[in-house]
Amino acid sequence: MNIEVVKVPVEEKAILKNLLKMYCYEWSQYNKFDVNDKGEYEFEYHISDYWDKEKHYPFS
Repeated sequence: MNIEVVKVPVEEKAILKNLLKMYCYEWSQYNKFDVNDKGEYEFEYHISDYWDKEKHYPFS
């Protein structure tokens, strides 16, 4: 099996955000992550950090 890890360009931020939502939902039965009153996971407020902050990198 070959696995390729690639840096996500900023133009694909919405795609990564959607994938992370599904990931959080699937794992919530184990890690007890829950959504807030708006139906959002906490990471959604900080997703831009992967492109804007030093030493933060988005990979998929």
